[in-house]
Amino acid sequence: MIQFIVRRLLISLIVLVLITLMVFASQRLLPGDPVRVWAGEEQDPESLAFFRHKYGLDQPIPMQYLTWLGLAVRGDLGRSIRTGIEVRDEIVRRLPITYGRHAPKGSPNAPWSRSTPCATR
Repeated sequence: MIQFIVRRLLISLIVLVLITLMVFASQRLLPGDPVRVWAGEEQDPESLAFFRHKYGLDQPIPMQYLTWLGLAVRGDLGRSIRTGIEVRDEIVRRLPITYGRHAPKGSPNAPWSRSTPCATR
């Protein structure tokens, strides 16, 4: 039994690492240069170098991944480019709205209560 649990935990850890790698890679595969978007009108080489250093884009890709993963594990999801507000704060602010729309009042299994009748037919 312990061997089964250890094996499942190792598989779960591998899956989590693969998911984080896929999310990080998908961000890197987006077209365009994010630094040029953040720099706005200031397209001179000094401004671009400043933004690359500020956001760690001047580091090697493995180091960028480890930095990104460390910040994500600590709950630091960064700031919104559009609004400048912490992403974590936006998620916390909007979560009750999302949960309230999909959860019947007083249901202990609120997120699953609507899908259960469909799954049992």
